[in-house]
Amino acid sequence: MTDEELEQREQMERAEFEADTRFVIRVTWFFMTLAAVLFFIIFVTFGLFPLLWCLGAGFLLFTLILFSLKRSFRRRPGTFPGVLNILLTVFLIVCSIYLPVLNGRIHGLFSQSQKTVIGFYALKEDYRAGHGYAPLPSYEIKDLQEEIFLTQNDVTPEAVQQGIETMRKETGLAETETLEFSSLEKAVSAFYSDRGQVLVLNEAYVPLIAESEAFPDFADVAQLIYSVSVEEEPITGGTADMDRNSFSVYLAGSDTRSGLLSTAGRFDVNMLINVNPQTKRVLIISIPRDLYVPNPWLRQEKDKLTHLGIYGIDNTMNELEALFGTEIDNYMIVNFNSFKKIVDSLGGIEVDNPYAFEATEAGIPTGYYFEEGLLTLNGDEALAFVRERYTLPDGDFGRNMHQTLVLNAILDKMMSSAVLVKADRLLRELQGSFLTNVAVKEMYGLIRMQLGSSASWQIDTVRLNGEVGTAYCASGESILSVVFPDYDTITEVAAKIAALKAGEPAE
Repeated sequence: MTDEELEQREQMERAEFEADTRFVIRVTWFFMTLAAVLFFIIFVTFGLFPLLWCLGAGFLLFTLILFSLKRSFRRRPGTFPGVLNILLTVFLIVCSIYLPVLNGRIHGLFSQSQKTVIGFYALKEDYRAGHGYAPLPSYEIKDLQEEIFLTQNDVTPEAVQQGIETMRKETGLAETETLEFSSLEKAVSAFYSDRGQVLVLNEAYVPLIAESEAFPDFADVAQLIYSVSVEEEPITGGTADMDRNSFSVYLAGSDTRSGLLSTAGRFDVNMLINVNPQTKRVLIISIPRDLYVPNPWLRQEKDKLTHLGIYGIDNTMNELEALFGTEIDNYMIVNFNSFKKIVDSLGGIEVDNPYAFEATEAGIPTGYYFEEGLLTLNGDEALAFVRERYTLPDGDFGRNMHQTLVLNAILDKMMSSAVLVKADRLLRELQGSFLTNVAVKEMYGLIRMQLGSSASWQIDTVRLNGEVGTAYCASGESILSVVFPDYDTITEVAAKIAALKAGEPAE
């Protein structure tokens, strides 16, 4: 083959190679363009990003497409445009996959369905023997077919009945004789007198029974022999358009340590968070758990605030609405387990402790001692820090102050840039940690508003105080330690809430 023929052959091969290269590059540009369009659609429909961000993303993607188009359709494009198209395509596909995953994880933080634990209790063998009661066949629920089951129709009777039906399905137990009473106290009294051998009880009421004067030994004499969890309908009706309208959220810390979230139970942390998104103001009110207030469920008889939640969170919200003269449509419940996870997922928090104290649990030291001054707390330490009240110089008021300190520390940490590095872990570990009636799209609206604005928020906190004493509490029919409200302070706080929602400037 002559030199001229060799040169012609090389030219033909080079032309074929360039043609193939142009084809591949143009194919990669086509797929990159499809990936860009897909990503833009997902980005815009995510619902979290403000309009300017969407327009910016669209402009950037359009610029990349034009730039790549210009390089990809040259006569001799080289390999760079193809490599660039492949890298951009992979990046956009990864982002298009991750955004729905992120959306799912954010939705997974908040549950709007709740589970209630229904327990089946029997008197312990030694108690039955000491009171001359006949021994039970066994302490296995399946062997108690012939015994009488005790229920009450005063609070959450539907959940109790659903619990009995679930138990029968799980154990194969046939229909049993049931004796129903008009109140929880009457059902427990019948249980103690052996009018029935199995007490069916919402677990949220166990602390209330043990706190009463009539049954202080309940935890010692009653044995849990079976339990089931039943799902109940959530309370709906949260505020709409939270990015434009003022609103209040009742933040409740549940005393249910099983990890299940429920709208019925004792709430040891009680905060009312009032927000005006237009003026960027937040007013957080910390309320003593033992505040002595009317209980709407019990015909306005006086009770501890923490007991009102036993009859449902709407019962507590109704009373707080009357107390502060403001509409409260939203709630968010967090339990002790999720509280620990929040702090640990953030890598700990810093609080400025005003005085040294030792943490206890039922009067027994837990091994945590908190020095005065700046402290770095992990989840367990933060939990001990906000639970303690007995060793504090100001008791429940001190605990409210600690709760406010920790809440502010969590908010500060979550608003810092450092949290972005831990965001994925935070989202994964906190799945299902909050029970709320606030729609995620409303939360997205608030976040979208903040991302589109550089304005800072003013956050003010108020802790309600009062006079500690003892008084009759209707739910437990007992004389208990309470906090008598300072109504002058409550009137002042109510005026602050009204001013915030009306958009008036802070004093």
